[in-house]
Amino acid sequence: TWTLSSSCVTERTGNERFTDASLAVAKVGPHYSSNGTCETSNAVMPLDDNKTTLKAAIDAYTASGVTAGHLGTTWAWYTLSPNFNTLWGNTKHNARPYSDLAVLNAAGKPSLKKIAVLMTDGEYNTAYCKGAADKNSTVYSANDRINCVAENGTSSTQTLALCAEMKKKGILVYTVGFMVNTTAQNMLTQCASPGEYYNATDGNELKQAFRNIAYKHVKPHVSQ
Repeated sequence: TWTLSSSCVTERTGNERFTDASLAVAKVGPHYSSNGTCETSNAVMPLDDNKTTLKAAIDAYTASGVTAGHLGTTWAWYTLSPNFNTLWGNTKHNARPYSDLAVLNAAGKPSLKKIAVLMTDGEYNTAYCKGAADKNSTVYSANDRINCVAENGTSSTQTLALCAEMKKKGILVYTVGFMVNTTAQNMLTQCASPGEYYNATDGNELKQAFRNIAYKHVKPHVSQ
């Protein structure tokens, strides 16, 4: 017996599976499970400039389940896409138009950058078929898998397609692997913008990876 989750979704299929077309054009996929539950504490946090709000959202996240990394990649893109602004219900979360990427400031530099930072501590191992974990998602028990293969391909295959489309839109993609195997490293390297994959083998290297990414866009200031 499969139950439809009321608050969790999976990848969408069809012609818009690897685009950021709005929900009015194509719905995202449903989520079915054997018990109908999903981790609602891990809700997507849209763009926000309030550091306290962002940290609180991060602190509320809980680790559970599997690594459907293509879904994280998808929603990273959706938060940066103006096509999804109607979803957030507050204009402060809205993404600016892609056309603003071509606008230069007084110094002759782009006035806007759209940046996605993707971090994982494991190989992308779960994709969905008809809204349920597909037959190849062996990290699930047999009772929690459906007997069909994901329409869009594996999680890694979908991620690479999504990353390629994001970069075509002008989005800078940074990827960070935390203690991941060679397979995951190769996928993350291909996903990232050229030269923007970071491999971290311990906690200190993970922190430094994020510092390096930040310093590329926000220069540190020294006060006296």
